[in-house]
Order: sequence, then structure tokens, then C-alpha cells
Amino acid sequence: MERFVNQQVINDAKVIRGQQIQPETLKECQAILNQNPKLIQILSNPTINTKAKANIIEQIFPKEVVPTFVILCRHGQFKDIQKVLATCSDLSEIEAGTGHGTLWYAGEKPDQKLLAQLVFDKFGVRDIQWKEIYDPSLIGGFRIRIRDFIYDHSVAGSFKEINAIVRTHKRR
Repeated sequence: MERFVNQQVINDAKVIRGQQIQPETLKECQAILNQNPKLIQILSNPTINTKAKANIIEQIFPKEVVPTFVILCRHGQFKDIQKVLATCSDLSEIEAGTGHGTLWYAGEKPDQKLLAQLVFDKFGVRDIQWKEIYDPSLIGGFRIRIRDFIYDHSVAGSFKEINAIVRTHKRR
């Protein structure tokens, strides 16, 4: 799932992480939401009062998350709950110095030691599980994505940068 998050989602995830809720509990919440896709619509609906939403949350979700989920409903933030839960997972990975990333490459794969050093320098992550994709449209080089950050070190990316510079200078 591609997801780009705003600062509110990050803040909500930090609040949940600060409550020391177990990762298994958050995964259980994610599973409940995945099994009941209409639930987010219901709990995000401004025409349903907060008390009714609180009753639904108390019946369905683990007790550890009930107060936080009720507050998210009260403030109209429940629509982004899946992003919030995924961001909680990202924050856990950051704390542990681990993560998942996507590596697109054309030609030879980048040297793993150099790539590991680049990822640590740019993102502070030591242990990455890579999804590797050969992409000839890059012409050469590579592009990596860690969480919501993209680092483009490809020939195609360089061409795009040069094109943007040329267009900017033409307008002046």
C-alpha cells in the first residue's frame, strides 16, 4: 500500500506509541479494520455522535486502544487510522534501527555495503529488508524508497533534474 502521511498522522502515531501499546495489539486493531472496511466510514461519520462511536469501539477493539480511538473519533481523525497504525509500525522499526525498503535498479545492482552505508547515513536505518525490482526505465543507477522517503541516484532521475533546471531558467 502506497501511503504518504501528514504531520497529524505522525503525531497521532507518536501518541499511540507513547502509550506503550503492544505491537500485537496494534496488529489486532489493523486486522479488525481490514475485516470490517465499513468500520472506518462509520467511525469517521460526523453525523454519528461520539457516544455511539465510543460504544462501537468498546465492543470491537482491545481495551488498551479504546480511549485513544475515542479521542481520534471526537477530533475527526479516525479516517486516517490505518495510516496511523502503519506509522506506529514504522516508528517501532526506526527505534529498532530496522525497516523495509524498495530498491529499483537498472544495470548491475548497487554494492550492498555501499548501499547499507548510504541507507544508514540518509535514514539512520541499519537493517533493511529489500524488495528488489529491476527497472530498465531508470537507464542506469538506482532509486530507493525507505518509508516515505525516496533517494534517486538514477540516470533517468538526473535527466529529470536537468530538465527541471532548464525549464526554470527558460522562464526567467
